[in-house]
Amino acid sequence: MRPNHWKGTTKKAAALLMTLAACLAAGQVLAQQNDDPEHCGTIVHYPGAVTVVGKAWGNATQGDFRACSTTYQCGANAKTVEVFGVGYTSHQEGVIGVDNYAVASDSSEAILASCEAVSKDAGKLRSCLAEKHKFQSQAAVAEQATCSVVVGAPAKGWTAASATCFCEG
Repeated sequence: MRPNHWKGTTKKAAALLMTLAACLAAGQVLAQQNDDPEHCGTIVHYPGAVTVVGKAWGNATQGDFRACSTTYQCGANAKTVEVFGVGYTSHQEGVIGVDNYAVASDSSEAILASCEAVSKDAGKLRSCLAEKHKFQSQAAVAEQATCSVVVGAPAKGWTAASATCFCEG
């Protein structure tokens, strides 16, 4: 793994978390639980592949924020995780972030693949693909992983996105 890759990923994740924290502190966001079927959904494709969907709608005065996730079974001898995110937001300030996180069965190490889908223009399709991340140890394998999508919409805006996650050998 390239040392500089984590540096960039950490900065992006920190920026996303700081933006979300600022919105929460300003009272502009309504947080919801992961098990909200009106705004979150899951599709299991096969062991090792799942899609999580999230939708957020801002009302006339407040934005909306959703964090949707699911824990799913990995494929046999899973040593890698990757994630693909795609979505649409009606406003330039809409947020779309995706991640796929797995811990080795023996808890010796963890891996994370994540990315933020960005666009300079509102009303555009956004997408991102996180490169495949692999356990460093040859013996490390994961039995399950957690796939997540984070969506945020400002007041009078909406955002819908999906994270398609893979946890395979």
